[in-house]
Amino acid sequence: MPESQKNLGNYGVLFVDDGNTIWVEFGPRFAVNERPHLGCQTQLGRDMVFGFNKKQVDDEGTSGKFLQCF
Repeated sequence: MPESQKNLGNYGVLFVDDGNTIWVEFGPRFAVNERPHLGCQTQLGRDMVFGFNKKQVDDEGTSGKFLQCF
């Protein structure tokens, strides 16, 4: 990912709790002169979704492990 797309100010963040998983989406904003378009990437960033399973438990009893990114 280019440095220009690593600025958190370039993203809107959405949190969704579906009961089993907490989903966190980083949606990129459009640059000032960029025309709105469909797709998962803008000049300022790319769409990312992370899921954290609330009920997954490892050998030490720790829950909330990383589940998915797409």
